[in-house]
Amino acid sequence: MTTRAIGRPRMLAMSAFLIAAVLSACGEGEGAAGGGESEVGRFSVATGIRIKEADLFLTEADAGTTINTPTFIADIGDLDKKGVMLTLEGDDTSSLRWRFAEKPDPFLVEWYGVDDRLAFETDGLIGDPATATKVLEFRPSKIGETTFMLELVEQDPTKRTEPPAKRLEFTFSVCYEPAQVITSGGGASGASGQQPPP
Repeated sequence: MTTRAIGRPRMLAMSAFLIAAVLSACGEGEGAAGGGESEVGRFSVATGIRIKEADLFLTEADAGTTINTPTFIADIGDLDKKGVMLTLEGDDTSSLRWRFAEKPDPFLVEWYGVDDRLAFETDGLIGDPATATKVLEFRPSKIGETTFMLELVEQDPTKRTEPPAKRLEFTFSVCYEPAQVITSGGGASGASGQQPPP
């Protein structure tokens, strides 16, 4: 029995075929370049969990209600994942800016960011006082309920003698949401209604 070495043209053809197969499996083939949504793009490659831009989007109109929100679960396959986003309106031409009158319990809900930056305060005001409109990000981490209050106040602390122009109260009720994992058939499975492990 004699063995024959694979010729260079066949080797190049097989290599090109393998590279094309690997790229299409990673979402880098024709489907991704054509703008179509691939299955890989909708789920985390690392964990198989469906990717969401944010868990919730809130506005000032949601103040005074109890907001049910799942716990935030970080995903190494989706580094841009957001928690609960809250938009506070403001007018840059006025001297009014947002501040926390009462922050949420940091053991239940972390105030994570403001205007796509890590959370910070300047002279007791939320974020950079140069802009009045704020987008806050919260990341619920533990089951429970917490309340926080936001106030629209004068930027200059010496002028804060009157009540705030606006006072908003938000209550987060944090619950456990099981992860949805892709099964081999392409569907999602999850243990609905189960509590997290202790």
